[in-house]
Amino acid sequence: CLYCVFSPKRELSFNPIINKIGYGVFHSCDKLSAVTIPATVKKIGEYAFCCCSGLEEVILPEGLIEISKAAFQDCSNLKRIVFPDSLTALGEYVFKNTAISNISMPNVTTIG
Repeated sequence: CLYCVFSPKRELSFNPIINKIGYGVFHSCDKLSAVTIPATVKKIGEYAFCCCSGLEEVILPEGLIEISKAAFQDCSNLKRIVFPDSLTALGEYVFKNTAISNISMPNVTTIG
């Protein structure tokens, strides 16, 4: 991904005007270790962080509604993710091949 090519940072934060993280935008960005999504984001697109093997922690904001297909698939070191109560929809394979051991998403009504 272009972020990994041009940025030495291992932690990612976004401009607070972002409302969607698009398809595959950080795919295979191995340098990322932590991501904090801003409260303005309502949807994380398909494969957005797929194959980010260095990613260990993701903090999702209250207000996020949907995480699309395979958004964090193959993030093999992803151990911790904080889910907001606003999350209601998860796509297929969102957390396939991650190191997450506990998940609590009480308000999710759609999976897959």
